[in-house]
Amino acid sequence: MGLTFLSSSPSQSAAEMENIINNYGISSDYTLYNVYEMFEQNRNIIFIVNLFTYVFILMISLIAVANVFKHNFHQYQAAEKGACNASLCGYVGP
Repeated sequence: MGLTFLSSSPSQSAAEMENIINNYGISSDYTLYNVYEMFEQNRNIIFIVNLFTYVFILMISLIAVANVFKHNFHQYQAAEKGACNASLCGYVGP
């Protein structure tokens, strides 16, 4: 058997129900769930996972862009020094 309650202040209602159960000396097994609190915890966990995911994707993208510029810069330097033929290095200048 189960009961469900709708409340505008779920945390306060759950605390009041716990007090009522304790004050009346009910000794049977029961479980009191605050579903609103569970949803809030899940929402916070999902936010943190999303935040880490977006930051990870941003960091990987920045590393990729930096590697492209680094690679092009080294090709340009090698072509300027005459270390290799510019067309063989892959650099096509202005």
